[in-house]
Amino acid sequence: MQVFGFELDRRLRANGAGMVQSLVAHPGYSISGLTPGIRSVNEVSRGKRVVDGLQLLVGAQSKRQGAWPTVRALTDPDAHGGDYFGPRLLTRGTPTRQRATRTSRDRAVAARLWERAETLIGEPFL
Repeated sequence: MQVFGFELDRRLRANGAGMVQSLVAHPGYSISGLTPGIRSVNEVSRGKRVVDGLQLLVGAQSKRQGAWPTVRALTDPDAHGGDYFGPRLLTRGTPTRQRATRTSRDRAVAARLWERAETLIGEPFL
């Protein structure tokens, strides 16, 4: 998804899309067992809550905390197309602008993914 998001932004700019931009956000290591139960939507077992609670000790965070990089990307007035936001400590923490991996910015990888995606849906994206 990161590759696709970065390639989407590059293609939007190349096609003069103006105000439309694509930013990428990573939730870190986010778990669901700590989320409040919602009948028929999120019915987490006691076992799942215990296991997910233990994962907090090794770097996990709640889904709520995992949503913050996306919120930051959407609301940061200094965010620009192609920016990448994720937890400061890789798996958790305050969302910050991050450096994307070389693979997720690789244009050859992006071109292959884009072509495959268009083939699968049978339509060009832009």
